[in-house]
Amino acid sequence: MKKLILNLAFILISLVSFGQTVISPENRIVVIGEATIEIPADKVVFNIKLEFNDSLSIQKAYSMHKEAETKLVVFLKQLNIPNKNISYSLISIGKEIHFDNETNKKKDSFGTNQSISVTIDDVKQYSSFMMNLITAGFTDVSSFFTSSKENDFHDILIEKAIGVARKKALSMAKASNRQIMRIVKVSDTDDSDPSLGYYNHNESYAVVAAAVGESSIMEIPQTVTKNMKVKVVFSLK
Repeated sequence: MKKLILNLAFILISLVSFGQTVISPENRIVVIGEATIEIPADKVVFNIKLEFNDSLSIQKAYSMHKEAETKLVVFLKQLNIPNKNISYSLISIGKEIHFDNETNKKKDSFGTNQSISVTIDDVKQYSSFMMNLITAGFTDVSSFFTSSKENDFHDILIEKAIGVARKKALSMAKASNRQIMRIVKVSDTDDSDPSLGYYNHNESYAVVAAAVGESSIMEIPQTVTKNMKVKVVFSLK
């Protein structure tokens, strides 16, 4: 009975040791796989900047800021923009000291700063929303396209990126008179591994051909490019 227990313990230890086997660096290959897809843009994000300054009083700058903020809230409610489509930063307040060349004296300047992001769910409403913003007095505005389906292609991007990595690994192994066996590890490219050197960046987004101007321009379909990089470790034969 004791012999049976000892044998089972030996087998268990052997299995655990096998599972923890570390592949030496010379018997593995590390490849970066990258994939890109283009998704039809169906939304526009407006970044509205509120910024006010006064040379004498921070209270006055803050008061002007809050007045504009209230005006913007009323404006967005009138256009029935849902709260889930609005995000904002907290107000930043500061004092700057600059030199006045005319008086040769230092002068204080008090200011506020805040960013508000508003998403429009219909690309065709871009021009009218922009004109309404300008008419309401909000002129420090930037915008970019986005898509409601950005998160629907994550698995596809990973599969494509791993496929690209496999092709790279096959070519590199062949050139080295080696063969790849299996995938040992897949991770984002910012995953750290002391024996693998440096890697950073894992997923990025870019807007293709962002349009600004007349409604006729906005009728041209736009796309959002979604890019992903993965680090794949293959064992070598």
